Amino acid sequence: MGLPLALLAGHLGFSEKGIVRVGSLQYFLHKLYAVSEPLILRVTDFILSKRIMIETFLGKKLLRGTALMSRYLPHGIGLPPKLLCGLST
Repeated sequence: MGLPLALLAGHLGFSEKGIVRVGSLQYFLHKLYAVSEPLILRVTDFILSKRIMIETFLGKKLLRGTALMSRYLPHGIGLPPKLLCGLST
């Protein structure tokens, strides 16, 4: 009987030292974003479906600003558990 898959997951980040565990603030912010992400995606889909947002100068500027701001939102990649077992923290 192996470990539950949930125990093999972790929140890791990259630094000059290699792979490190993230701090509690970064974990909290990532969790907060994960909870609100469905709403963010629905609002974004609604906005992109409006012609005034995609065909006007002001709408294009607003979308560009939104894209630039979104680069600071949490993001990550999923790694398979077999690969995670080989990483040292």
